[in-house]
Amino acid sequence: MEEWTAEEAFLEFKKRKGKLELFDVDSNEAQTRLEVIDEILFEILDWTKSEVEVEKYCRDEGFADYVFILNNNLPLVLEAKKTGVGFTIELGKIDAKKPVPFSLLASEVF
Repeated sequence: MEEWTAEEAFLEFKKRKGKLELFDVDSNEAQTRLEVIDEILFEILDWTKSEVEVEKYCRDEGFADYVFILNNNLPLVLEAKKTGVGFTIELGKIDAKKPVPFSLLASEVF
């Protein structure tokens, strides 16, 4: 990943905000990833595609939409959802030192 500052990323986001807001909110997850999430990750935050694996199998938990690899570490796993779908996890349901299973995330989708 190239060096960037939060200010630079924010300015780049502001430039693209109008285009991102035109995205059809009724689109499915794959379209949301293609038109919104990928643009934010690769064009605004400057992740390179070689640093990200998509649909990576994660043990018995299923597949992760995005797994980021940086210096042989996995600093971030991102689960994408279609526009308008979100989730919250109650405090105390997770241990911050352990990965959160996808099954828990799926149970928290509202």
